[in-house]
Formats: sequence, structure tokens, C-alpha cells
Amino acid sequence: MVVPFPGGMIITGNRVMRALSVRQPWAGWIASGRKAIEVRAWATSFRGELLIVSSRRPPIHPAGCALAVVRLSHCRPVTAGDEEAACCSLSAGSWAWVLTNPRRIRPFPVRGRLGLYEVELPEAGLVFETGEGGSRIASPADLGGIRAEDSVSRGAQGERIL
Repeated sequence: MVVPFPGGMIITGNRVMRALSVRQPWAGWIASGRKAIEVRAWATSFRGELLIVSSRRPPIHPAGCALAVVRLSHCRPVTAGDEEAACCSLSAGSWAWVLTNPRRIRPFPVRGRLGLYEVELPEAGLVFETGEGGSRIASPADLGGIRAEDSVSRGAQGERIL
């Protein structure tokens, strides 16, 4: 069911999403787009939408919360040229998780775990920040392999519709 509201819409329903816990300040840097490569000691075959969760430690606000949705588009061995995009020094044998299309969300509490894990999203859906001083609410059903921005259009009265 779709319910419009000024500046956005609500798509009701619940969904589970893959998540990755990242320490601060790196989680915030991923959410802002400053950090485009996450370096891990292990590779993954997963590709797609990924929820970025800020670890509880160090206790830097907003610790223990989901901060953003990104697309994990590639996973490959790190190269010397990855250091700037990773915002850290690199070690041989590490893997570069290439993160694209970062979209900030209104933070909500998540109990983090090691590795990739599943998170049940809030029943009301995710609240994506629009970058225009506003927000829109949608469950990740509108992510289904496309960028959230690609699915947003304007109605006759300028309201955002998917």
C-alpha cells in the first residue's frame, strides 16, 4: 500500500536487508560518500544494496545505528591506488569492497554483528534523507536493483512519488 505525504511517500511492509557494521568515523564517511572503498580481510560474493551500521564502539554518535544504504558493486584485491578512496592505509592480502550510490537514512538502532548479517527494517520503512533539507519514507522494496533516486519523480503538485 502506498500513502503519499508532503515531500514523499510511505510504502508499507517489512523487509530484511543485508548489513555491515563499520566503526566510526568510517561509517559516517561511507554515508557521506567520502569513503567509497571498505577494506576487509575477507572477500564476499554478495552484490547489491547494503545497510551500513555504525558500531557501538567507539561510542561516537550515532553509535549502534543504521546510517545509510549503499550498493556493494564489486569486491576485489586492494591496489595501491585504493588508499585515498578507502581513507586508510592498506595491507597486502586485503579486499576492497567498492561501495557506490550512498544514501543517508534517518538512523535507527541496530545490534551489530561480525560479517554480513540480516537486519529487519522498521515496519514504517526507511527514511531516506533527500539532501534538500527534507526526507522521504520508503521500504527497501523501492531499491529492488535500482537506485532510489532513479525511482523518484514529481507529481502534478510537485510532491515526490516513486
